[in-house]
Amino acid sequence: MRVNIIGNHKKTTGVSQDVSVIHGMLVHVFGQETQIRHIPHYYPQCPEAEVNIFIEVINPSLFMYASKNIWIPNPEWTYKAWKPYLSMVDEVWMKTHEGMKLLKGIYTGWTSIDKTMPEVKHFNKAIVPTGKNIWRNPRPIIQAYLGLQKQKPEVFAKLPELHVVHSPDAVPLPPLPESLESKIILHSEVMSEESYDALLKECGLCICMSAAEGFGHAVNEAMSAGCVLMLSPIDAFEELAPKDSLWVSELKRTPHPQCYGNLFDIDVRSLAETLEQYTELSDYTLTRMSQASRDLYE
Repeated sequence: MRVNIIGNHKKTTGVSQDVSVIHGMLVHVFGQETQIRHIPHYYPQCPEAEVNIFIEVINPSLFMYASKNIWIPNPEWTYKAWKPYLSMVDEVWMKTHEGMKLLKGIYTGWTSIDKTMPEVKHFNKAIVPTGKNIWRNPRPIIQAYLGLQKQKPEVFAKLPELHVVHSPDAVPLPPLPESLESKIILHSEVMSEESYDALLKECGLCICMSAAEGFGHAVNEAMSAGCVLMLSPIDAFEELAPKDSLWVSELKRTPHPQCYGNLFDIDVRSLAETLEQYTELSDYTLTRMSQASRDLYE
């Protein structure tokens, strides 16, 4: 079996994890002798194969190099101009039911690489997994922390230490006010996978205020590590996460101007209220919610 996995899979991105999941699945099903090639999507040609699998992006000039072409799109990165390609490939695999409504195809569901759950979670520490994803900008979270500091200092004192992991090239953030430096730690350097995994396992809370997701690897990884979740109410998260997660209200939703689906704006006031709610939860409740995340991931 010869398979070309075609995409724009840079390291430390969700698409890179998609590639790892597909690669592992192919080897598991077809055996170690399977020939799997990773091809950049912009190449004008590629080796002949039985199957081309396009991850997120697509290149119709490569269709001829395989007898079967499969496309796994993420709606928020699928340009409406690409709609004709949906009928030109043999199969479209969709990770979510929301994706099925938008693009149709075959519902596959999806998963992420297991980060494993530690014996102890620290609920006084929270992670904001932004990375290179422009739709996960952490500014509303920082604004909520700043608002609580000014308006409810007694609540601010109880807030978890916030670890914001982001790539400054993709998601630049202004310097933090000095008053927040004791509560918010910006990880602006490129973290190794081992360092990120250790931080994820340590933090008891994961806050992800994403405007759009094709699946939600960052949240699914947090679930695998047993994090309590505080999330924006986008369809992908509502499908993925435990129902008793901490949900923040939307301020408005806007149709994506170029791609499929909607972009969600978060109500910062609701986010501040939800953070206050978190500080009032007992250790027993937080432990139960943590285990529920892990159970649902499994």
